[in-house]
Amino acid sequence: MLKIYTDLKDTSWLTYITDEFKRISSAKFSIQIDQIDEDEKHDPAIYYTSEPQHPNSLANRSKKPHGDLTEISEGLFVYQNTLAESEGFLVPYDIFYNAFLILSRLEEYQYENEGNKINSYSSRHPRKDKKSFDYPLVNIYFQRLEEIISNLFPELEFDQEKNFRLDLSHDVDYVKKTIQLLLKQTAFNAYNLLKSIASPKRFFSRLKSTITFPFTSYRYDCFDYWRGLEEGKGVRSVFYVYMNTGGKGPKTWLIDPSYRLKKNLSLQNKLAELEGAGFEIGLHGSLKSAVDRDKMREEKEELERILSHPVKRIRQHWLNFGELKTPYYHDGLFEIDSTLGWNDRMGFRSGCASKYRPWDHVNNKAFDYFVIPQVLMDSNIFDYSNVETAKDEAISMLKGLKKFKNVNASISWHYRTCSKDYKWHQVYEEILDECL
Repeated sequence: MLKIYTDLKDTSWLTYITDEFKRISSAKFSIQIDQIDEDEKHDPAIYYTSEPQHPNSLANRSKKPHGDLTEISEGLFVYQNTLAESEGFLVPYDIFYNAFLILSRLEEYQYENEGNKINSYSSRHPRKDKKSFDYPLVNIYFQRLEEIISNLFPELEFDQEKNFRLDLSHDVDYVKKTIQLLLKQTAFNAYNLLKSIASPKRFFSRLKSTITFPFTSYRYDCFDYWRGLEEGKGVRSVFYVYMNTGGKGPKTWLIDPSYRLKKNLSLQNKLAELEGAGFEIGLHGSLKSAVDRDKMREEKEELERILSHPVKRIRQHWLNFGELKTPYYHDGLFEIDSTLGWNDRMGFRSGCASKYRPWDHVNNKAFDYFVIPQVLMDSNIFDYSNVETAKDEAISMLKGLKKFKNVNASISWHYRTCSKDYKWHQVYEEILDECL
């Protein structure tokens, strides 16, 4: 057992972080957190204190406002006010509090609590240096903490298996071309056309796709393609399916998918075939369900009636996520959420590339469900980036995760994107070839 002696009064968040560290780092020992007691001595022990009181000391800077992130070495960002003010610590920053701030997304909670909306766009996030989203900072902190513990106490063992896993997924938004999709995709195409005007080759390529999109494929029959591809690679993905339970307004009419699974027997049969082949079906929650508990429950129960078994996974459509509501609705209804990613960029919204439990800021404890963070989806590359550059960056990012333990991160390619309208599946195939 490792003891962490601390001068913290409330150790709930520290217990949360050490629990996540133990699981993600595959520690074979327990960790106990105690208040400092001069009469009690335990070895091995680490001291987490505001001033160094022992050679095995880590800086406690959790009482200070955390400020903005600063890069102290290549790819290592810490909050400015968590830098140690005294020498004598094992690392010159508060490794525990940085891990908590980023994994719990305290910035997002505070920002939305002030009435702001992020809606899964990094451009709306209050953090100034968006480059910090390029790195799995929590995994980096945990890797450094493991090194510290192993160097100080060789008798404390960790399982050294890496256990790298990509959680493959497809959001089933459109099974045919609708007026809503025409409006949205044409707007994206036009936006990207204007952005590419300085590059003639890219401009004319986007001009062609913008003009032809309204006149190409009508139906999207893509299940067999995804199934054949992934079975050939020996992997299985999750299909997140939308449940239309009515009650739409103008915004949800435009943004939400339009198909009605309850009335589509051929689609129901296809989902049954996929499950029989080892694929999983999750709920693709409507825009409204993210902030309406009754709506979320209704959609889940309706999908369960159709599938005849419990639904354990969810990803909210458009990655819609209200920090003050959505996680509280997920808790108790689902076992795994894969909503936490960015619409406008690839990267690590929670600073994590591993399955983890999110933090309940209201009740000061971990939620019961787990997050598998989404670190990449097709539109990050095709709608918000230079495709060739972003493709290489995505592959490099995913390959780079193999140096960390227990990576379990989601990548998402929308169901319809293997059609002639998009042809985005070719990059997905390259990612599977390069990264699995």
